[in-house]
Amino acid sequence: MAAPIPSIPPNISTVTAPLLFGALFNHALYGILSTQVFFYSLTFPNDPKRNKILVYSVYLFETLQIFLATADTYYWLASGFGDVPRLDNTYISAFDTPIMCGIVSFVVQSWFCYRIWVLCDKRYVWWSGLIFLISATQACAAIAGGARGHIQGHFSQAHDFIEIIYMWFIGSATADILIAGTMAYLLLQARAKDNSPLDGILIKLVTLVMETNALTASFALLSLTIFLAAPKTNWFICPILIIGKLYSNTLLVSFNNRSFLRVGKNPISMNINLSFQCTVAAEDSWNVCSHNPDDEEVTDVTHGHGGMYTFNSFSTPGSKNIILKDTEEFSKEGHDNKSPAVV
Repeated sequence: MAAPIPSIPPNISTVTAPLLFGALFNHALYGILSTQVFFYSLTFPNDPKRNKILVYSVYLFETLQIFLATADTYYWLASGFGDVPRLDNTYISAFDTPIMCGIVSFVVQSWFCYRIWVLCDKRYVWWSGLIFLISATQACAAIAGGARGHIQGHFSQAHDFIEIIYMWFIGSATADILIAGTMAYLLLQARAKDNSPLDGILIKLVTLVMETNALTASFALLSLTIFLAAPKTNWFICPILIIGKLYSNTLLVSFNNRSFLRVGKNPISMNINLSFQCTVAAEDSWNVCSHNPDDEEVTDVTHGHGGMYTFNSFSTPGSKNIILKDTEEFSKEGHDNKSPAVV
């Protein structure tokens, strides 16, 4: 005769809620990551091969993680429904959460270290190396913590190796803070003193780096705070389940943000079908023409006057681009209304 299943305690929600919310947020962030990868594939088909390998490898890695995390959720909340002791069983989460999270965070932080190494003065290359060592340390701690957790097999015993947890979370947060501060400093140092249009791009980059790294550092510290403040609960699991996806999305945001950086009126080309509308005042005239970036000649010039117009284009590096500029600007540039300018 099978042993009777223990009765469900009144505080069961404090045990199941972190597992459920962590799984839901993890899947939501995977959906955002998938959208970003799709956008990247359309926007940057000619990106360097090393960038593509990095992006798609991280995405495949996170796809594996979401399958394993789903198996965990099924084990805890579906096949083990009503089995309270099973909720304390780590199952395979020790691998798909701390170990895989530590690996993806190390990869993303290493990529930022490479950017710092490229941007900084060669006299300070050691600084990027220091951040790299801190990142490697937190990754090793995450892997060691995952291995220890799998051996012990219970969430309730996580405090038995609290030193490893400290090293993981504090190391991760420290690396993120150093990366954010260093990137901000280097980019601000590169600003021109004459209000160059490039300054706007640098400010956007600084803001993006600060925000994304502050987010990942905050979640690492939040996980540590909950782990210490609520030692008898599973609430620390919820933020830990999604940290890896935050790092992956940070990487993709950094790549995709290039599409929205502009210098003056010149955008970065996007390899997708575009349709845009513009309204021209009744007293103004306009010109639309096709221009090949590899050729100074401008062809297919069309003229018009005030009204609402819709234009379609297909823009790729080296292909023809739709150009819109008002007649007065064309004339000022002395090209007989045929001056190339991308809108």
